[in-house]
Amino acid sequence: MKVKIIAENIGIGNQINMIPLIRQLQSYKIHVVTDCKLLQQLKVCEKSRKRTYYNFFAFGYDLKRILKERAKNPTGFFIGHKHRIFGKETGIGLDKSKDFDPDINEVENNVAMLKYLGLEKRPIKFHLRSGSYINHDKRIAFGISEKPGKKWKHWDIIAKMLTDYEYEVQAFGDYRVKYAKNPNTSTILHVKDYFEEVDYYIGCDCGLTHLADALEIPSLVLFGGTHVTKNRPLNRNYVLSPTVSCAPCYQIYGNIKCHRKQQYECMNYSAEFVFNAFLKLVAAEPKKVKIKKSVFEPSIMLK
Repeated sequence: MKVKIIAENIGIGNQINMIPLIRQLQSYKIHVVTDCKLLQQLKVCEKSRKRTYYNFFAFGYDLKRILKERAKNPTGFFIGHKHRIFGKETGIGLDKSKDFDPDINEVENNVAMLKYLGLEKRPIKFHLRSGSYINHDKRIAFGISEKPGKKWKHWDIIAKMLTDYEYEVQAFGDYRVKYAKNPNTSTILHVKDYFEEVDYYIGCDCGLTHLADALEIPSLVLFGGTHVTKNRPLNRNYVLSPTVSCAPCYQIYGNIKCHRKQQYECMNYSAEFVFNAFLKLVAAEPKKVKIKKSVFEPSIMLK
């Protein structure tokens, strides 16, 4: 049996979240290929060949792409998954349709596809880290997005606070942070190499956050307009949830303009609050880092 993962046209985080499904298929000695360049670069599975026929196509976000594949491989078995229609994420499958369960993580939704192959779900693992974990105690990576509903305005302040505590901060993403190193990275592999050397991660809901999750880096994630249950990391994480009643909106309706008088209030976390949450993340890790007592107090309660 051969399985093709159709994923080239979706977000980085969505692509990374398919790795546990691929790992489980491979554990059953199933040959997995993909059209996704990122998964090929990460050496998760190999590139699909143009003239090769596959008797099973698991997973496709793009119905047009699935139809194109079906035309090339009429004997294949197709499953559609997670298409957004009128604000609801649902499955559209030609042979099977997989409804998206909003009450569980996206990775768990992906792994649930195994039942269509008659396979039992095994413990979820990414197996993405290339070497053993080295604890440096003081290295932090930021994952930054400037997209509406994900943008946070205090990266410079939190970097200054952390460097005052003798942390080494490296920032990745759409914004160059003062008081931090901003490495020039051209590919996801370069970012992965940097991430394998850091001890903690702070970021919004973006592809870099899912990469940190796949590498099992202890993470503090700031959520705004996106769905916390669906998008939160699986491993070693501490999540900040918005307190506004209109969240989540981004994940349901896409990239829309905020209707609130104070725009994107869902991401209005203070730097002091995030700093304290980070200290809690550090304190919860098995190898505790010696830290000073914080002089700040959270302005709102964590959820």
